[in-house]
Amino acid sequence: MKDFMQSISKNIFLKNLQLFLSGKSLLAITTLIIGIITARLLTPENRGLYTLFFTISGLFVTIFHVGISPANIYFTNIKKININILMGNTLMYLFVSMCSFGLLLFLVALFDFTGPFTTSQPWIIWFMLWVTVSYTLTEVCISGLIYAYNKYKFLNKSLIYQSTALLLSCLLIYAVESDLEKSLGLRVSFLLFFTFWFVHRFIKLSLTKKISFSFDILKKQLKFGSKNWLQNLIGFLNVRSYLLLLGILSSPTVVGLFSVAWIFVEVLRFFPDAVATMILPELTNNKSKNQQVLLTIKALKIIFYLVLLASLFFYTTSDYIIPFIFGPAYQESASISKLLMLGAAFGVIYQVLTRYYTSQAQQIFSIITGSCGLAIGLICSFILIPKSGGEGAAIAYLISSISTALLSIYFFCKTTATPIMKVIKISKEDFSIT
Repeated sequence: MKDFMQSISKNIFLKNLQLFLSGKSLLAITTLIIGIITARLLTPENRGLYTLFFTISGLFVTIFHVGISPANIYFTNIKKININILMGNTLMYLFVSMCSFGLLLFLVALFDFTGPFTTSQPWIIWFMLWVTVSYTLTEVCISGLIYAYNKYKFLNKSLIYQSTALLLSCLLIYAVESDLEKSLGLRVSFLLFFTFWFVHRFIKLSLTKKISFSFDILKKQLKFGSKNWLQNLIGFLNVRSYLLLLGILSSPTVVGLFSVAWIFVEVLRFFPDAVATMILPELTNNKSKNQQVLLTIKALKIIFYLVLLASLFFYTTSDYIIPFIFGPAYQESASISKLLMLGAAFGVIYQVLTRYYTSQAQQIFSIITGSCGLAIGLICSFILIPKSGGEGAAIAYLISSISTALLSIYFFCKTTATPIMKVIKISKEDFSIT
């Protein structure tokens, strides 16, 4: 550990990681605080609907993303395409995508379809969904360029501003008397203003020439990104489908109980997600296949064992933490949380190795692995949720995570000719990254 801390001052990747994690840590803490406030101010039913809204928006972001963010990283570092062209292509794609999505939601609202939001006006709900998907997709796509150009100081500042906007919108829920539509509207509005600042500031900071557009390069971006699109969609469903299935097979109240337990999964996932996100540009910049494999193995072992320790801590304390923090109404969330903690630890393996496969343009292995895990999770969910509700969904998630982890390790060892013990066994050398 001493060697690891000393290496931070010498390694650019670790410096950027330290900077990035400071902003990500603040966002994770903010997410936890928001979970506590919404659980306290909203009923379990409205808390469930609140969570479903942003889960549905995340699904549509993943559907319309088509892998533009990793494509921007790849075409910057590997193909050496100018940022003005990639920025222009990104904005053009965003415009076409959001026009298409807006038309779809217009037709949905025209037929007064409300989905699980039975007490809300369809026009209001679907308009807020369109706005949420638009600004989230914009942020995700442009973030690929930020990672590619190592603008982590700007990214750290934006994460601080984003956390502030999220927290303010949540605190104002009390002022609107815990009304669901107004609570959603506050968060949507605050993050919309943040996104305007985010895009404007990035363009001013990064572009010295006018934005241009290349249809030929955009086609190549979409071709590359389409491999990531299926991979990312499967990855999203492997994590979020349980909330959606509970909304279909159970009730908003059960979703609310499950969502509180899920907050701890988000806390556990933020660190591996942050590190894995930074690993992708680092891998694409590294020309040595041996060094790419070595970096992946070291990152995987350190992250997995740290998250495993954290998950065991949450496992042993959730019976006391959850009712104390969120209130006695969420006591049932404790048993759900224990199962989710273990699943989140095994999920780390897929989070990290997916980035390695992307750097090698071998997304097929992530797709196969994720598809198998998703199929197992869905089958288990349809069997267990009707009988056991939130606990059934948590068991399905755990089984799916273990299956995905084992398959990920199998493909990684097979494609890199790495002995499995080298991937599993941790040693002193793993903490020395130079």
